[in-house]
Amino acid sequence: MKLYLMRHGQAVNAMENVQRPLSQSGRLEAENIAKQFRTQKIKLREIWSSPLKRAAETAGIVAECCGVSGPKITHGLLPDDPPAGVEEKIICFAAERKNGPLLIVSHLPLVACLLRNLAGAKGFADAEFPPARVFGLEYNGRCWTAAGSFTPEL
Repeated sequence: MKLYLMRHGQAVNAMENVQRPLSQSGRLEAENIAKQFRTQKIKLREIWSSPLKRAAETAGIVAECCGVSGPKITHGLLPDDPPAGVEEKIICFAAERKNGPLLIVSHLPLVACLLRNLAGAKGFADAEFPPARVFGLEYNGRCWTAAGSFTPEL
């Protein structure tokens, strides 16, 4: 199963809007990432998103551009949520739908913790997670391995 971890696109400053929706750049980043999924012929099966506006908007843009229903607002994807709960949900998803691929759109520090916990030193130990960056992982039933990454090309 393939898993993609994505940090939301650039958001407006909290002083501009406390809900922090995507900025115009953030919208373009999300569209560009969706284009890269299509170009690489990655057919996402499901998209999970944090309920926060910037992540939900990012996930919505990717879903619409890639023809995926959703996204599914998922409990446990807030910035400071513990990664263990999400890791368990991912393993259950892999067990039920081995073909994936699953995209999770969330925030720092959670996406970095998930990446580190799942892949560890097997590829992304010191990875940076700027807005809209995507890291791919592959699960073989026993362990996760690095499966590439991409960033918006603006």
